[in-house]
Amino acid sequence: MTLDSYPDSGTLPLGPAKAGLWTNLKVMARVIYALVLRESRTRYGRSDLGYFWGLFDPMMQLVVLGLVFGLLNRKVPFNASLPVFLVTGILPYFFWRGCVSRGASAAASNIPLLTYPQVKVMDVVIARVLLDAATNVVIALIFVVGIHYVTAEPFSSWMHDPLQMILSYVTLFYLALCSAVFSANLARVFPLWTQIFNYLSRPLWFA
Repeated sequence: MTLDSYPDSGTLPLGPAKAGLWTNLKVMARVIYALVLRESRTRYGRSDLGYFWGLFDPMMQLVVLGLVFGLLNRKVPFNASLPVFLVTGILPYFFWRGCVSRGASAAASNIPLLTYPQVKVMDVVIARVLLDAATNVVIALIFVVGIHYVTAEPFSSWMHDPLQMILSYVTLFYLALCSAVFSANLARVFPLWTQIFNYLSRPLWFA
C-alpha cells in the first residue's frame, strides 16, 4: 500500500526528514535562544547582582597585576599603556577559558534537556558560547569606559583600527566556539577532561 492510497494523504505533516533547511534553522535558533535565557538564569541567578561576579573576577585580576607590574617596574613590551595591555590579555583569556570549561560540562549538566529531540549538545554549546561572548563584550565596554574616567586613557587607544578590532573579536569568537565544541566531545569520551582542564587552565593563565 502506498502513501497515495491513504485519504487526506496530502495533509499529512512533514517529518524531520522532509523539513526544509530554513525550517530546521528556525527551530535551532529558537532552541538556542531558549537555552541562552535558561543559562543566564542558572549561571547568574534571578538577581542582577549575579552579573556583578562576571565583572568582579577580571577587575581583581587587573588590579593585582597592575600593582605587581608597578612594584616590579615592568614595562609594556609595545606601544600601549599598562591598562590596555592587561585588559586585552585578561578578557580574551577569560572568555576562551570559560567557553572551554562550560563546553566540557555542556552534555553532563543538561541531560534532562537532551531527551527532547529538538535539543542537541551542539545547541547547548553554542548557547553557552553566545552568552559568554555577550557578557565579555559588556564587560569590555565597562572596562573601556571605567579606565577612561579613572586613568584618562583615551578611547583611541582601544579603537585605533575599528575594523581590525572587530575582525580580531570575530576570530576570538570562532576560536572559542571551536574549542568549546572540541571540549564537549572530548568530555563525552574522556569524562576526566573537565577536571584536567581546570588544573591546566591555572598554569596557562600565568604562562
